[in-house]
Amino acid sequence: SIILKRSFYDTALEYAKKLNYDKEKISYIHKKHGDHVYIKGDYQKAIEQYIFTINYLDPSYVIQKFLDGSKLDYLILYLEALH
Repeated sequence: SIILKRSFYDTALEYAKKLNYDKEKISYIHKKHGDHVYIKGDYQKAIEQYIFTINYLDPSYVIQKFLDGSKLDYLILYLEALH
């Protein structure tokens, strides 16, 4: 949607919840937001968004992004939430 293309993730989430989108669609918004902030180097915010995708996004997608030694602390947060 145009909202996601312009990176208005909070607005997209609010809209999706008002329209009673299912959890899979809401998870997709969190994934897109996580990808966006990951590219910007905000790994803390990215991992927070990816945690919302648990049960909807293949964990290997997130794990591969954070295997770099400097990002392992964030990976641990994700794995703890996954567990």
